[in-house]
Amino acid sequence: MTQAVGRKRQALASFSWLLVDKVVALGGAAIVNIIVARHLGPNDFGLLNYVVSLAAMAAAVSGLGWSALLARDLSYRPDDEARILGAASVVTTVAMTVVTIAIAIWALTMPPVDSRIQWLLVIVVAMGVFRRYEFLESWFVVHGKVHAYAVARVAMVLLFIGVRVVLLWLGASLQAFVVTLAVETALIGLMSLMAYRMARGAPLKWIWDTSVAIDSLRRWWPVLLAGLTAFIYLRMDVIMLTWWSSPKEAGIYSAAARLSEVWYFVPQLLMNAVFPGLLILRQNDPDQYAQRVQDLLDLLAAAGTLLAVAVTLTAWWFIPLLYGPEYQSAALMLMIHIWAGIFVFMRTVLNKWLVAEELYIFALVTHGSAAIVNVAINIALIPKFGGVGAAVATLVSYATAGFLSLLLHHRTRGLFFMMLKSLMWPRRIGEAWGYGMTFYRSWRRA
Repeated sequence: MTQAVGRKRQALASFSWLLVDKVVALGGAAIVNIIVARHLGPNDFGLLNYVVSLAAMAAAVSGLGWSALLARDLSYRPDDEARILGAASVVTTVAMTVVTIAIAIWALTMPPVDSRIQWLLVIVVAMGVFRRYEFLESWFVVHGKVHAYAVARVAMVLLFIGVRVVLLWLGASLQAFVVTLAVETALIGLMSLMAYRMARGAPLKWIWDTSVAIDSLRRWWPVLLAGLTAFIYLRMDVIMLTWWSSPKEAGIYSAAARLSEVWYFVPQLLMNAVFPGLLILRQNDPDQYAQRVQDLLDLLAAAGTLLAVAVTLTAWWFIPLLYGPEYQSAALMLMIHIWAGIFVFMRTVLNKWLVAEELYIFALVTHGSAAIVNVAINIALIPKFGGVGAAVATLVSYATAGFLSLLLHHRTRGLFFMMLKSLMWPRRIGEAWGYGMTFYRSWRRA
């Protein structure tokens, strides 16, 4: 019982610190992003997001299940920490370098979308290599030292929010914001390494052990490829809009997508915080583990649905208020895009579940199927419907990645039916009310 309470307290502490980090980072960035969008206008704002989207491809190999995989290995094999981190460092570096070189060659050989940003795009993508150190977030979560990581990130984010405020005050050009993005990308990655060294005290010398690396890569490769395929349906919409419609349409769509995606950090933080305890529960009490997974799915499905309803009812009003009349058409795009959040929220549970169950290959299957769906729908709809078509493609591809693709194999169908059950989350309103009243009475007695 004491251990269970301790795990819950550690998860709550980790979630709280990660929440502070993300609220400051994304909250501040969202406000500045709105001002930048108004300052640059839809066309240049679209070009800026085009650069951001291409740079995100180089960093895709470090996310979407990668952190969960490392957390699992570090939790189960603490004596191999130096070898696990050594393998992760080398594998991530090689993968990100290859992707970065490929993007740079593509950017320099294709006809430029805008001559102002062609070489700057290569610089931003190259700086993304430093983001390989972000995998160290898993170490902070496993060791219960998230506060050190969060404080360092908050300081860095606040610094660059300040830089962008100065640029806005000076009336800076698109190029200045792209250069700032390049510097920020590099320094935030290096900050992860510095925070790790400070939190650990005596830095651990990472070891390259061929046998550990081969074993790790054998299990990790589906997740690495999944990260790249996930990029297609997470970021390809802005790239395809820029090329097949216009940078202006991409800018208007980006305004809607940013507001929709700003909420995605909440379920990610929750799952990062509870994942170590979930792994222990799976080993010690499988029935309770299954119930905890269902609870998390119900909670996140409810949160995603309520958010979608609220945004759908108010988008026509607050889009022009925040971004200005030039972005009015982003309201309809947002009203469609926001419903993808239900599947994104549930997908965060799926990401951890696949790692816990060692079903790594299905990360690639689910993301790969979503990428195919996304590209096909974008090809069909963008030329005629622009950003609205891209929003529809996003909704369908997210539903494919986080829900429908689970029907493809018998080993994942059980979770599909758990997700289907979670979409009927109103069945638990009475239970939630009872918990709330119990908490209220306890608070009043205290």
